[in-house]
Amino acid sequence: MVEKTVNHKKWNLKDTTGNLSENATVFQNEQAWFQEVLHVRLALYFNHETPHNSIEELSPPDLIKSDTSYARFVKKHALDFSERLLLCLALVPHIKPEA
Repeated sequence: MVEKTVNHKKWNLKDTTGNLSENATVFQNEQAWFQEVLHVRLALYFNHETPHNSIEELSPPDLIKSDTSYARFVKKHALDFSERLLLCLALVPHIKPEA
């Protein structure tokens, strides 16, 4: 465990990344959901055939059993559909720039 003092406050930096491979898997699932939402939204906008009437029919991946830093953040802040979608939109260019 690493402890660091910043502005006279002690921060506990105990394994904030969690298991890297589990983090990667969780975000791969999140990114796949994001891509599906984007695909359906464009299909709806351009009146292309899709089995969905709204992007909100596409449930985000379940993070209940995950203890990754990403999952903890989503659960701690109780992110709703649009907030989670926005978070993915913000993270995708940094985590998977080729997407």
